Amino acid sequence: MIKSTIIQKNSSSKTAAAAILVTMLFLVIGSASYRQVYGQDQPTVGTVRVITHVINSHGGTKQASDFSNCIDSSRGEGSINNQCSSGDDQGSTQNSFDPGPYKVTPNDIPSGYTASYSGDCSGVVNSGEIKTCTITYDDVATPSQTLTNNSSSGQ
Repeated sequence: MIKSTIIQKNSSSKTAAAAILVTMLFLVIGSASYRQVYGQDQPTVGTVRVITHVINSHGGTKQASDFSNCIDSSRGEGSINNQCSSGDDQGSTQNSFDPGPYKVTPNDIPSGYTASYSGDCSGVVNSGEIKTCTITYDDVATPSQTLTNNSSSGQ
């Protein structure tokens, strides 16, 4: 009889311990789910990474760091939010800001270069989202280079 009582006590204490463990597990999982559903522990900003690509096929000598790009994330009249940084061919500079519309523009395009933009250089960035914009600066052929190239090709 004593043996039976000891087994029952051990059995019920194991059951109680298991019940406590299960309850604690539900509390932890439930708490994490609550935080996810109600926006806690979620990023509150979006991020835009800008890659500056330079093509010098017509004698240009500029490098990515010679260019400056700005991200405009302003929200209507009277709200100005420009984040400008030096060009970077690796895109290691990232700019974070409140979710919403944005547009990446060159701060100044040096004479003799044109700029073209990838699809993510404007649009809307959401919380936790990372967009990558590539701006390509290409040197332009001077009129004398164009004339020389056309003359040497037999035209």
